[in-house]
Amino acid sequence: MESGKSKDTRQACTRCRTQKRKCDKGLPKCGLCMCLKRACTYDTSLSPPEESPDSSEPSRGLNSETPASFLSSEEGIKAAIMRRFSETTPEEVATGYYRSIQTWFPIISFLELCARLPGTWEQASTDMCLLFMSMSLLRQVPETQIMDGNCRLPKALESSYLSLKSWIAILEGRGMNSLDFLHAKALLVLFEVVHGIFPAAYITIGALFRAADALHIYNSGQTNDYSETWRGILILDRCIAIDKKHYPSISSYRTFTILQTNPSPPESPSPTPFAFSRLFEASDILSAIHKAEKPDGSFILSDIPHPATLDSFKKTLEEEVPHELKVYSGSWAIFNTALLLLHEKDRPGDVRDSDVLIPRILSRAYREEMLSDIANAVRPFVEEDSVLNFELFLPPFVTYLTYKCATILTARLQIGNMTLPSIKMLKLMRSFLKLVSGRWLIAAYFLRMIDEDTTPRMAKALSETK
Repeated sequence: MESGKSKDTRQACTRCRTQKRKCDKGLPKCGLCMCLKRACTYDTSLSPPEESPDSSEPSRGLNSETPASFLSSEEGIKAAIMRRFSETTPEEVATGYYRSIQTWFPIISFLELCARLPGTWEQASTDMCLLFMSMSLLRQVPETQIMDGNCRLPKALESSYLSLKSWIAILEGRGMNSLDFLHAKALLVLFEVVHGIFPAAYITIGALFRAADALHIYNSGQTNDYSETWRGILILDRCIAIDKKHYPSISSYRTFTILQTNPSPPESPSPTPFAFSRLFEASDILSAIHKAEKPDGSFILSDIPHPATLDSFKKTLEEEVPHELKVYSGSWAIFNTALLLLHEKDRPGDVRDSDVLIPRILSRAYREEMLSDIANAVRPFVEEDSVLNFELFLPPFVTYLTYKCATILTARLQIGNMTLPSIKMLKLMRSFLKLVSGRWLIAAYFLRMIDEDTTPRMAKALSETK
């Protein structure tokens, strides 16, 4: 029998036990000893019986004698990931991802992935193992929310997230850069975005953008998989920039014309490239409007997409997306978010909706129509019996839209315009965000931001309104 601790060490290490400190019982060193750079040993006489050896054991090679340098090597990182996936297979992880995240964010060619899907974790490369860990992480549903001034992940999920982030940083430093590695980082950014992990998302998207540039994947001669990857990166970048006032996305001053050549057939809540192409078109509009905003909150009208273009795109979405599926449509959510950016601040009082110089899409009447339409889309899930399909089709983009609606309504109440319809609509948006926070913690992050702008008088009005 091999000397040293077993893979399921259940007692504290010698140092922690002697000093009566909490030990995480990690292998080959506990967390405290690793931080203090101290020797970490376990009393083997207290170890539980070892299990039968298994040639496919993912923790193989990790024992009390393993040098710390091994843990930061490709082999060590792969061994750690394999250990986490000891009870599942690559096929199970890929299938779960395909049935959920892939339906609304298809940056990975699933057919190509299946063609080279490893049968076991031993057969997978390190960058592919990182990709599968990103897939698995993104699919996990937070069981609890810790709101102590920040939008916090549950401890177990946070531990997995930080492990993945640190492993990616280590391998970046060792020079790794591949398409699988890029996809792993893209899904990591998506994880940070959907759970409101800021400013980490701001920082990570910049590194992701440069990594994509380093791979030279923006090339008309590359495969469709590369194009979809770029689309995903740009969509993430543009969404991150939404609540970063007066600073456009990092990609806003570059053109990506070859990404706009694909036609956009009708969108559906199913894993098709067409829905993603439509989402990318909506993000283009979002980026253009965001870029046209001036520091004082007004807009350079000549830089905004032509009103006829916006109206045409709106009508196209109305034809393609059934009313009951609007909250599941990323393109509908992002497009309407873009339009709401134009209405976050009221225009000067001397500008009238009847003024022929003001396009209808910028009028107050148009804004009220939009707010009413969005409220009607989310109302069935708050006030009626409709149930949100968190597992399959609910993209996080609807949280941005709901948040923008809530900020406009909150600002309206702040200036004393506490009409009953406005109060009811704001309460509806807040309730929907609370509902969605059960899947995407960014909704809880947005709720906290809205609460910061809610006065006691407004809170009382909301609580008393039915």
